[in-house]
Amino acid sequence: MASLEYFIVCESTSVDAENNKISLFHVLEDIFPDQLPFMVPRIDAVSLWNLDPEDVATDFQATLTITVPGISNPAEFRMNLSKGHMRYRAAASVTSIPLLVPGELRFEVKLNGAHGATHIVRIHDTAAVKASEELDSDMPAHSA
Repeated sequence: MASLEYFIVCESTSVDAENNKISLFHVLEDIFPDQLPFMVPRIDAVSLWNLDPEDVATDFQATLTITVPGISNPAEFRMNLSKGHMRYRAAASVTSIPLLVPGELRFEVKLNGAHGATHIVRIHDTAAVKASEELDSDMPAHSA
């Protein structure tokens, strides 16, 4: 049977043509839109599957399901993993994901219909403060 090694959703990826190593850039965890509605320009969803030797001749289908807060119908993207390999990297690029309301943007990967993993990205209200922003304070500076 196939086992999932990892599942990551990020802004972009790069695969080295010489050695097939993948680099994942800007893993998505939180989105702080300036205003809603907001459009996520692009995501890359990458999963890596390991097969048992007896499964090398089996045909597998990976499915990426995206559930957007405020939209009732999830979007599905199917990928066929061809026979003959012990490892499969399933990668899907999706553009123009509409965000209408705050909530959980859910990415799920399945293999032959069986749940593999879920990656959740939190969509914050436009009034939310980013973790990297400093809050103004009337408190005096502390010196050691």
